[in-house]
Amino acid sequence: MSAQDLSGTTPPRPTLTWLALIALSLLFGGALLALHLPAALLLGPMLAGIAVAGIRGGIEVPPAAFVLSQSLVGCMIARALPLSIVGEIGRHWPLFIIGVLAVIAASGVLGWVLARLRVLPGTAALWGSSPGAATA
Repeated sequence: MSAQDLSGTTPPRPTLTWLALIALSLLFGGALLALHLPAALLLGPMLAGIAVAGIRGGIEVPPAAFVLSQSLVGCMIARALPLSIVGEIGRHWPLFIIGVLAVIAASGVLGWVLARLRVLPGTAALWGSSPGAATA
């Protein structure tokens, strides 16, 4: 007897799911890169992950791999920022503080509205709409 999820279908094997994710990441990333889109190597794998998850191909990512991948993305973003931006932020810090607080307030209101209208369950609406907290 094979393992089945609640829908009655047999979930794909992790090896096949990983291979599908890697193949789609290369395909989507390469296509976006060929179109000269910014962040193609970030967006292509993200689209691949969405596609794999959409066909019920959830994958268990080891914690060390998750931390390493987050670090790599952080380094890629940091590399794209010139050092001169630190001076600009220092000169205009009140504007940056107001911007950050506005985003936090707007996401909080959006999460509250989504929870109140029952579009999403309460915690999913609140955490999912908070910047950087979707994985929580």
